[in-house]
Amino acid sequence: MTRADELVEQGAHRIEHLAEKAAERGPLGEKAAERLTEEAEFLRKLQPSKIAARARGEAPPSDGAAATPRSARRAASGKPAARPKAKPGGGGPGAASVSPVLVIAAAFALGFAVAKFLDWSGHGHPRR
Repeated sequence: MTRADELVEQGAHRIEHLAEKAAERGPLGEKAAERLTEEAEFLRKLQPSKIAARARGEAPPSDGAAATPRSARRAASGKPAARPKAKPGGGGPGAASVSPVLVIAAAFALGFAVAKFLDWSGHGHPRR
């Protein structure tokens, strides 16, 4: 392992440490911890020796920490299992049942109504 690989691994370890601290802070921290853990895994993929191996067409060397899935590491660490992720495409409360076309049509109708109101109110007090 080169010095650059060690620096990348050290950075990934620091990110995982931050994720552990964030997970202790509650539900919002758990969500941040999940994202930080994903970032640490991604950072490990950016080790220069692994990038060079992929560029040569060789399989990257597998590390024990990088090869094990997150859920297995979490179970080994004794932490409770994470809550199931939200369904994809659920932009917010009730957003999954609203069509984007319907939102655009409603915005157009509201804009049209506001424009008509402003035009009508201008006739009551014309400028000369």
